[in-house]
Amino acid sequence: VEARDAAGGRLGATRRAVLSDRQHRADHDPGEKCGLILQLRLMAIHQVFEESGVKVGEVRYMASQPWPFPSSLMLGFHAEALTTELNIDPNELEDARWMTREQIDRIEDFDMELPRRDSIAWRLVKAWMDGL
Repeated sequence: VEARDAAGGRLGATRRAVLSDRQHRADHDPGEKCGLILQLRLMAIHQVFEESGVKVGEVRYMASQPWPFPSSLMLGFHAEALTTELNIDPNELEDARWMTREQIDRIEDFDMELPRRDSIAWRLVKAWMDGL
């Protein structure tokens, strides 16, 4: 999940929230599909807070890709941060920080790398860099 601050000027990111199709199924009726969308948004809000300590409000689905475990799917969301203080769970995240677009443009200066271009993480960062 990528979270931007309320002004849209800084980006934060966390890694992985795995959802197995055995846990939630959307193959029943359209009303349940709406319920699934709400569950996914709530899951994203919970995961961001649990892993980083950041509370998020508006959450929008952006992309998905297969996860390298059987029957799993990785989901990517954009979310608006309601708080910006980081309280990292070291069992979940190696690092978390807020960065500006200018800092992302100079990511090497921070001894960091951008995600692979074929990943959801890349698509989330790219969309944010493009102002989406």
